Amino acid sequence: MTELNILKTFDNHLIGRKEITLKLSYDNATPKTAEVQALIAAHFKQKPELVKVVDIMPVFGNRYAAVHANIYNDENSFKKFEIINKKKKTAPEAAPKQNQKK
Repeated sequence: MTELNILKTFDNHLIGRKEITLKLSYDNATPKTAEVQALIAAHFKQKPELVKVVDIMPVFGNRYAAVHANIYNDENSFKKFEIINKKKKTAPEAAPKQNQKK
């Protein structure tokens, strides 16, 4: 069971997003970023694609973490201000065979 406690919210109207800091309590291991993203989207009634989890900082020896996240108002704002680091995977090209020594 995971529980969200909102510590701080800031409506950044210029960028078109809501910046939140929250405390995430959990039972087992620290939740994955995708799980936290889905929890935040469900809590704020927003699409998961518009939520960007910036940090998950677990507290040593405890079963909670501090989470920083941004919730965007629309997809254009998200694409404009968030950097997507994942590159598309392509099939490796066949390496040319080297000439054999004579």
